[in-house]
Amino acid sequence: MADKRRILLVVLWVVTVLEALMMAGAGSAKFVRPDLWQGMFADWGYPAWGATVVGGAEMLLAVFLLVPRLAVAAAGALAVVMVGALVTVVVHQSELGWQAPVMHLVLLGAIMLLRRRLVAMPSRSS
Repeated sequence: MADKRRILLVVLWVVTVLEALMMAGAGSAKFVRPDLWQGMFADWGYPAWGATVVGGAEMLLAVFLLVPRLAVAAAGALAVVMVGALVTVVVHQSELGWQAPVMHLVLLGAIMLLRRRLVAMPSRSS
């Protein structure tokens, strides 16, 4: 059982670090090119400042993914953001496409599932 736990822990951390890096990159893009992102948000019918809020949330929650006690809540919050992104790109037929939000949702779901499994799994074999 300890070997299975160790393997799950390694997989969890690899997926978590990759997702945190991608989310931090997506969030920072909204600050590096605010004119582009604020324009897209306005075109989609959202307030332009929404790009800043979403970008800040993505970056902050990416950091929280790396804190084990906060990771499930951060993954859940990011999943909500990604559902919003998915609905937006589908409804507005955005050139950004639906693939990235779906990929993030899968990875965030995996993080939540693996974290819950590890909590339920005994840490030492009996």
